[in-house]
Amino acid sequence: MWSSSRPAFTLMEVLVAVAILGFVAIGSLRLSVAATKTLEEVKIQSSFMDQVQLLETEILTGSKPDNGEDRGLKWRSRKYSYPLMGGLWEVDFRQLDVTQAGRTMILYIP
Repeated sequence: MWSSSRPAFTLMEVLVAVAILGFVAIGSLRLSVAATKTLEEVKIQSSFMDQVQLLETEILTGSKPDNGEDRGLKWRSRKYSYPLMGGLWEVDFRQLDVTQAGRTMILYIP
């Protein structure tokens, strides 16, 4: 016979504990999936930035033209002059627009 003084968990307590563990497991899985997607996006962005920096260097050294397409990158460089102090001075700079797979980066080069 069962003794009523023996401590034990009821079926309801066990079911509640299992449900809570299930919610924690689902939340952990969703968090893991989100972290994986974010990591992939960071890798893509980092690669794009590295390619743009290399392209900037190649344009400034003259080994690439001001406008073109290479390695999946499309770029366009335009020269601007901005007057300062009522036209007394001018600041010359270049705007470099780089596009790859729907991503765009704009650089302002002095």
